[in-house]
Amino acid sequence: SMNGPALTRIVGQGPKGAGAIRGVFMNAGTLSGFTITNCATLSTGSPQEYQGGGVWMEPTAVLTNCHVRGCDGYQAGGILLGGGTVVNCFIADNSGDYGGGIRGYGLVDHCVITRNVAPGAPGGGMLIEGGYIKNCLIISNTASFGGGLAFYSGTAINCTILNNSGVGISYGYSHVGGSVINSIVYDNTPTNYTADLMTFSCTWPASGGGGCITSAPRFKAVAAWNYHLL
Repeated sequence: SMNGPALTRIVGQGPKGAGAIRGVFMNAGTLSGFTITNCATLSTGSPQEYQGGGVWMEPTAVLTNCHVRGCDGYQAGGILLGGGTVVNCFIADNSGDYGGGIRGYGLVDHCVITRNVAPGAPGGGMLIEGGYIKNCLIISNTASFGGGLAFYSGTAINCTILNNSGVGISYGYSHVGGSVINSIVYDNTPTNYTADLMTFSCTWPASGGGGCITSAPRFKAVAAWNYHLL
């Protein structure tokens, strides 16, 4: 959009179940500058019908400079990522099992993922099934486990994973791999990790991965959402 996400909205219809309306189905192309909100999926049917309350994305789709918030999916409340790219997006207040904010594989880069919920399954912030999540702030999400990130596979690089409930990072049900590199995983409850995937990262207790430290991170201005280190 020309006016950006503050002024331009795509509004679906929730809650999930009969009569629900998803925000966007993307099989290709780029969507930029929208708020996608109050969208939902059905609770039964095919995966295309019950996953991705806000956005369903296929491999060449690109979502950039968008807000995905307040969406509800039977699975993947905010975004079902089927190999596409999500860049510079704000993903908040979505709900869905197996990825409250995002589920899938592809590239997620320079995003804020916060206050998403996976009530009865892994992956409050994201259930990552492959690909990369990079340079993201993943904060205050909730899940039964993997409140910040739950891994089937994939890699998190340069991420800050804080204050998530249901463990900061964990494996999903069907773990086949995963890694967390050069990231901060701290102040999550009841513990920062149950899956020790970290190298060159900051966490507590000490990780078995190489190059990790345990000192608490010091941020510039948390109240102003400035999580740059002092």
